[in-house]
Amino acid sequence: MATSWFRTACGLLLLVGLVVVVVGAQEKPLEGPLEDEERAKAYLKDADVLLTDMCLKSYNAEWDYANNLTEHNKNKSVEQTLRANVLEKEVWKNVTQFKWTGFKDEETRTIFRRLSVLGTAILPEDKQTELVKIISDMDSNHEGGKICPFVRKTNTSDECNVPLEPTIKNTLQDSRNYEELLYVWNEWRKVAGKPVKAKYFRYVELENEDCSAQWFQGRQRHVAKRIRVRRF
Repeated sequence: MATSWFRTACGLLLLVGLVVVVVGAQEKPLEGPLEDEERAKAYLKDADVLLTDMCLKSYNAEWDYANNLTEHNKNKSVEQTLRANVLEKEVWKNVTQFKWTGFKDEETRTIFRRLSVLGTAILPEDKQTELVKIISDMDSNHEGGKICPFVRKTNTSDECNVPLEPTIKNTLQDSRNYEELLYVWNEWRKVAGKPVKAKYFRYVELENEDCSAQWFQGRQRHVAKRIRVRRF
């Protein structure tokens, strides 16, 4: 079965963890009574169109926000992510109506296995919104953080506008000055890490609620299961 699932960039993003290595406890497959494999393949083609379109819209919204950190773009990105969650949950409900573990085609089984794991869209709507906003806030803090230069010309705050892109990244990548690297790293941690510490802990709590709802014991196992990617 060769569909655009394995040819489009968004298909790759959606299915980048196609696999199926079980770490620790066994995952319980979620499936239903429908055994019609051809019908299942036909549904995947329809779902591919919907998910790819949604993926592109989400990517564009995230790109707009990453390149212009305004409140308007942030809200648009959050709204688009929540719309994507609604579609993902709808596809999940349809996919889990099939008894996919008995399908003969390995590629079809692999895709169904991936889509049978819902992710954060399984959370209640209020917690989905909270999680998406937390991630957006952490991204905004990370991308928008600025530090004072290593070599100061003045002692005014006007100097403290050194951005992550490209200055801080280039310094950490190219500098061979130990004192400069230590200074930049520590200052960057102050503006990018400490302000979101509480939000990060809440992020972990919500991610673990997602995993608990899907038979995983902790986000690390959810992520660890995604370690083999099909060659495209």
